[in-house]
Amino acid sequence: MLGRTLRWGGAWAVLGLVVGVALMFGKAEVIAESGRKPTELGFYAFWIPLSLSVASVFGLLLGLVFACLMEATNLLLKAIEAKSGVLTTYGQRLLCGTAAGGLIGWPVTRDRNALIAAGLGLGSAVVSIVINAVQAKRRKSELGRATQQS
Repeated sequence: MLGRTLRWGGAWAVLGLVVGVALMFGKAEVIAESGRKPTELGFYAFWIPLSLSVASVFGLLLGLVFACLMEATNLLLKAIEAKSGVLTTYGQRLLCGTAAGGLIGWPVTRDRNALIAAGLGLGSAVVSIVINAVQAKRRKSELGRATQQS
């Protein structure tokens, strides 16, 4: 669980860094700006630590809730002796990712804007599925090469 939480937090931190740099170079308007339009790029550099910290915290929370939900659903699936298949493999991740985002977004917004956080959780789950599929394919090809060499 800890590894999954840290991976999600790290991925979101990288995304936050990229967004912060993009906002800085795009000279995005400052929150509650006084009306003055600064020309130096350094003025907008505050977007980098702000985006990095917000995305990191969100990613860590999302990863922790996702990992807990995955473990809970794994126990539930074992208890009901569910067959592993496409729906179990992908549906579980998609459901847990969406629920994790919603569980984080609802206490913060307490309105329909929690659907944005749920969508971010769903997107994170899709990325997780793609990464796991690539890793599984790589492990399978390495196993095939090791078997051929034997």
